[in-house]
Amino acid sequence: MLLSYDMIIDETYSISYTGIAPVDEDTRFSGVQIDRFREPDSNLIYITTGEPGPDAACGLYVKDETDALYLLIEVQQVFIRYNNWYNEVLSTALDGHHPQEVLNLAVKMLDNPVAIIDTSSRTLMYAGEFHGSIEGSIWQSVLENGFSRYEAYPAKFRKEIRKKHEQGQLLTYQSPFPNNENHISAPLLYDGILFAGLGMTDINKPFTRSEVQLAKIIADILSMSFAVSGKIPHFSSERTYYIDAILQGKTVDPVLHDQYLRQLHWKQEDRYQLLCIRFPDEREFNRDEREPVLFRLGLLFPDSLGTYINHTVVLVIRNPTRKLIPSYSTNLTSYLAGQGMIAGCSTIVNSLTDIRYAYTQGVLALQGKDESGIYYFLDDYKNVVIESLYSLGDIRSFCHPGILNLYTQDKANGIRMIQTIYAFMNCGGSIATAAKELNIHRNTLIYRLERLEAAYGIHLKNLDSELRFYLIITCQIIFYLDRKEHVAKKIKGAIGK
Repeated sequence: MLLSYDMIIDETYSISYTGIAPVDEDTRFSGVQIDRFREPDSNLIYITTGEPGPDAACGLYVKDETDALYLLIEVQQVFIRYNNWYNEVLSTALDGHHPQEVLNLAVKMLDNPVAIIDTSSRTLMYAGEFHGSIEGSIWQSVLENGFSRYEAYPAKFRKEIRKKHEQGQLLTYQSPFPNNENHISAPLLYDGILFAGLGMTDINKPFTRSEVQLAKIIADILSMSFAVSGKIPHFSSERTYYIDAILQGKTVDPVLHDQYLRQLHWKQEDRYQLLCIRFPDEREFNRDEREPVLFRLGLLFPDSLGTYINHTVVLVIRNPTRKLIPSYSTNLTSYLAGQGMIAGCSTIVNSLTDIRYAYTQGVLALQGKDESGIYYFLDDYKNVVIESLYSLGDIRSFCHPGILNLYTQDKANGIRMIQTIYAFMNCGGSIATAAKELNIHRNTLIYRLERLEAAYGIHLKNLDSELRFYLIITCQIIFYLDRKEHVAKKIKGAIGK
């Protein structure tokens, strides 16, 4: 590895000497020797005693021979240390190891940690240690949210950085944010195309000139590492990194939230609905399956954004209707059937940050579904809630004892009476409305209510809100158990045939 004059200066800073460098700062050196600059060689850095002459090429000046010998040994050790480091990092990259392993080795020569950020500002990886708090710094967003605050920079500033990165230039600049962090940013290129950047801030120590130069060397090796290991990231032009962070439950940055909406031409008052699409067996989509699905969904729902998380293709639809527009629904149903996939549709949420809850709804709507189609959370949310209770233990333990007894003693008649309880509760205790809902005469309803009270001790008048809810959820559980029993009988009958 060829070293710059700055690297030598930084590494030997604690030794008393005067540096002389009347050479171009891009000059690189392969070694060091003692000389008085009689015939300077640009490939060597010289250690000299006495007064420097006017023709000195590049040297380290000391007062006497003893200091010169000591400094010579120290500088030789610098060359050995850098060469050993460079060879280890380079060989790890060429052997096809993961870029994270390469980065872990590379940061050993740096005073500050490093992050690799893709072109959508998403954090791919980082390495290095922090000597203090990261609160308020760009690192807090990088580590906690999974993306940098780069999107909140002025548009002109971002455009200039990207332009220089595409030209392969390393940049140093001060953050526009109030904490005024100093940054080093080096491009990662593949076949001349920018796919990521190496970023550093002076969070531990001020940057040295050699650290700036090392950043470019590390970026170049990492570009090679990504290519050799086949880890060149592929990114959607829609830039879903912020939505990915929300769906993963990470903290969101209000500044970035506003910036992200503006970038997509969406508004604060917009509403959102999620479609969660997966295979019934929950197998993972490979890339050849995932990209066409996202593409087709983008055609079906133009004002939407698609991403992929936890074996599920997720589509964020902007300003939807409660039920999908019939033409959209028909086309989507046909597409799902052809691909053998199922889709869960959430309720509508009023904020982009609330799509994390809509995602859970969409996934829950798919529980137990194995036939291609669209399943709405609102159509089945009661069963979803009860399924969750079912997983905790014997679901009958959540039931009102009187209603459970009514069902177990006489299932056929019991279900009819429980339907009566449910309708009466849902109709706010109105005899006329509940009778109409059940399609029976009001006197029949009055008779049933009296029988419930006399035979089973179930009183339905003057109930507080807690007991009313208890009775309603018990009815829902009984309906759920009855359906499961009927399904089981049908399956048993089919097997018997």
